[in-house]
Amino acid sequence: MIKAISFDIGKTLIKPSGNSSLTKEFATISVENIDCIKKAYKEHFLTRRISLDDFCKKIKVDKETVISTVNEHYKYRSPDVVWDDVPKALKELKEIDGMLLFTLSNKSYKNPFCLNFYGLNSWFDKEIYSCDVGFAKPNIMIFQYAQDVLNLKSSEIIHVGDSYTSDYLGAKRAGWKSLLLAR
Repeated sequence: MIKAISFDIGKTLIKPSGNSSLTKEFATISVENIDCIKKAYKEHFLTRRISLDDFCKKIKVDKETVISTVNEHYKYRSPDVVWDDVPKALKELKEIDGMLLFTLSNKSYKNPFCLNFYGLNSWFDKEIYSCDVGFAKPNIMIFQYAQDVLNLKSSEIIHVGDSYTSDYLGAKRAGWKSLLLAR
């Protein structure tokens, strides 16, 4: 029996505004080529296989400049918007007696565009982010962490997300049910 539904945030609940990517911004401050930057970005920001210090070494930019670039990126970036179908869906799911709703999202660093900013925080019982846990989807450790925090069995959770690898396969590998939401 499903007792909880987890949601990815970016591209699942929130529609991207089409702003510039961090990798493009890093390319303007690094001497490395874009492919090197994209690879290092994925290794640090998304999969957490390398530390911030290692990321800085790989793209040959000092740590303070990288952190400043990340902060500026989120500070001046236009906010994304909530998909039109999200509020109604969350309302209907929240009305299911005893159903827990939570987020499980890869998030590089804290930024001002959180669920509260979009008016979605009241729908969720828990927010779980890779930047707080130290593991990112599709690593099964982030799914296990959520399962342990919520004191649930893998068979009691379904994960909804837009990424075949990170969301769908990650959840399946952790023993969860999974729904791929192709926007």
